[in-house]
Amino acid sequence: MPLNEVLAAWASGNLRVARLWLLNNVPRGNGALDVQLELRPVTDSEETLAVWFANREKWRGQLQALTGSSVALECRDPDDAVWARDPGPGEARTLVYERSS
Repeated sequence: MPLNEVLAAWASGNLRVARLWLLNNVPRGNGALDVQLELRPVTDSEETLAVWFANREKWRGQLQALTGSSVALECRDPDDAVWARDPGPGEARTLVYERSS
């Protein structure tokens, strides 16, 4: 199954995930995939952030098992337009999954 489909299937099964992006569509030189998530809001951004911290290592492990690659997992704050990491020169951010309302 193509990488984007694997990631989208994982995200669709995780009700906390609103959107998932992949940077570059291929592993970095060190073999890591750059995956960025936006979580569905809980009640406020602090509670959403708590969900992130409580689950990020579990989710990273799940994604590593599914993709066979090391995963650098980051979260985007839905209340803020700031990204954890912007694409560098020659990189691209691709929306892989978006939950319908």
